[in-house]
This record gives sequence, structure tokens and C-alpha cells, in this order.
Amino acid sequence: MRRAVIVSLLLFAFGSACTESQEQQADQMGDAAEQQMDEFRSDMDAALNDIDQRLSTLEEDVEAAGAEANSELQQSTQELRTEYEELQTEVEQMENASEEERADLMQRRIELDRRLETARLRAIETREEFADATQTRLNTLDQEITELEQRVENAPEQVRTEYEEQVSDMRSTYDELTQELNQMKQASEEEFTDMRRSLAEDLSELGANIESTLHEVERELETNQ
Repeated sequence: MRRAVIVSLLLFAFGSACTESQEQQADQMGDAAEQQMDEFRSDMDAALNDIDQRLSTLEEDVEAAGAEANSELQQSTQELRTEYEELQTEVEQMENASEEERADLMQRRIELDRRLETARLRAIETREEFADATQTRLNTLDQEITELEQRVENAPEQVRTEYEEQVSDMRSTYDELTQELNQMKQASEEEFTDMRRSLAEDLSELGANIESTLHEVERELETNQ
């Protein structure tokens, strides 16, 4: 009888310890999830605030141009403001978003940023100002690609194999855009108009691809830890 009592007590103690350990693990997982949400919300708030400021500047430029402003640009600016407000509202109202939901919101923000950057560059009228803005953007993209190259180079083999070619293609695209900018400086006015549109779109697309890939690599690295 005494042995049975002792065994029962030991089993009870073991069960209590397991329950306590499980509760601690659950608390830790809950704390980690909450921290991830806080960090995600903070990053999104900062990015959306930056978009709001740049969009406001574009709206002021379009308004100042008045009747001379391109109707396509005016409509694009209005659509960007609407999409910004919708995305901002969703971020403000979200509570416990899943990883997939956060990734979707992030991708929508990157796409909004891409379209805004395209509109901003296309709104520049003179060749000199456009060339300066394009060169500034290329300098930033060069730094971002270099950072991405270093992340991938130092990543585990599985991650490195998955992204090496993709990052190499981005570097090639950057080199091509640099050459296009040099060609644009010597182009005729008619050629400049066409090249301005394509350069604005290609620069913005490259920037969006870099940012999307960087987030993907970071998620892969977190998963492999």
C-alpha cells in the first residue's frame, strides 16, 4: 500500500512538473508571437509614414502643376492615396495576424511603394532633374543589392543555393539600368520621353524585388535557426 501511495505521489509530481513546463513553453511562445507582432506593426507604421510623406509631396507637385499635370498621373496619385488609406486602416485594426497575413500586408506595402516610386519619377519633367533622381536611386539600389549579396553569401548552403542566382540577376539588371541612364543623357527629346517611362518603371520594379527578396531571406534565416 505504501509503495502504491509513493508511486502515485511521484506520478502526480511528474505530471505537475510536465504541466508547468508546458505552461511555461506556451507563455514563452505567446510572448514571442506578441513581440513579432509589435515589431511588425512598428516596421509597417514607419514604412507607411514614409509613404505618406512622399505621397503628400507628389500630390503637392501635381496640384501645383494644375492643368499642365498629366491626367494619368493625377489619377494614379488619387489611386495611391486611396490604397494607402486602406492599407493603413488594416494595419491599425489588425491584432494577431498570422505569418501569412503579415507577409501579405508586407507585399501590398512594397507594391504600393513601387507604384509611388514610379509615379514620382515620371512626374519629373526635365532631363537633368530626372537624371539626378535616377542616379540617386541607383546609388541606393547598389547599396541594397550589396547588402543582399552579403546576406546570401553568409547564409546556410540551402538558402544560398536558393537565392544566389536571383540576386545575381538583380545585379545584372542594375548594370543594365546604369547603362540606360547614360544612354538617356545623350538621347533626343522624343527618345527621352520613352526612356523616362521605362526607366521609372524598371527602377521601381528592381527596388521592390530587392526588398521582397530581402524579407524572404530573413524569414528563411529565422526558420533555419
